[in-house]
Parts: sequence; structure tokens; C-alpha cells
Amino acid sequence: MRVAALLLAASTFTTANPHLAVNGRTSAETVAAGSTITLSFEVTPRRRMHVYAPGADYQVIAIALEPMPGLKTTDVVYPPSEIYHFEPTDERVPVYQKPFTLTQQVTLGPETVKGRTTVTLTGRIDYQACDDRVCFKPATIPFTFELKVGARP
Repeated sequence: MRVAALLLAASTFTTANPHLAVNGRTSAETVAAGSTITLSFEVTPRRRMHVYAPGADYQVIAIALEPMPGLKTTDVVYPPSEIYHFEPTDERVPVYQKPFTLTQQVTLGPETVKGRTTVTLTGRIDYQACDDRVCFKPATIPFTFELKVGARP
């Protein structure tokens, strides 16, 4: 399932689908060579839905940023999860059922900003959502952040 995101401003976006709602933002709107910014994604699963957390044997929710020359990323920071007990199979898996935030730091190298007035960061959030009866096919939510290139703060 692909869902279009609504661009609110240069450094934010929001989207929603039957599984979850996502609000994304960057920690800065203006960047320069050597800037490190944080991408934050506030995720709210719909009522009775859950998405898989690290440690699950299913599609864990993840951020996948498109590579760019000079762009360096850290690992995604995940909040603590909770254990969901799926009674029909007596399975216990780590999930997110309540609102949570994923973050990832991004550093822009000289090659990322050279000769540009803007830098566009694009990527996607991959996940698999389930309710208490059905697990849906893995899905993707694309995102884009448009950042101005300026002097380093």
C-alpha cells in the first residue's frame, strides 16, 4: 500500500491511512555542509492496530532514506515497545499500539549541498500493521523534506 503524503511546509509532512497516521518533521529548515539534523516521525496506530517493533519476526517499522552523495545517517532510534499476545497462536511479539516517535540523525557533507539552494531528502517508512484478527500486507509511506541551503548556524 502506497500513500501520498501531504506537504505542509518545507520541513514537515503529514499523512494518514487506515492503519496509522504519521507526522514528520526536521529539526532545522536551513542546512549547510556539516549540518546534522534530526528527522522525527510521530506515528499513531489506528484503534485496535499495532505495528511491529524491533525484535519481531515480521516487518518491523523502519525509516529508509534515499542515499545522496555525502549524506550520512545514524541508526533509527526506537522507543520501548510492549509485548502483544496473539491468542490464536499463543504468540508474543514486540509492537507499538500507542502513539510513538521514531528519530534518525542525518549529517550533510559538502557533496550534499555543493552548488544547491535546496536539498531534498526523500525516503519511506516501511511497516506491517495488524489488528486482533488480520495482519495486512507490508506497506510503505513515502516522505519528502525540502531544506534550504544557507550558512552554517
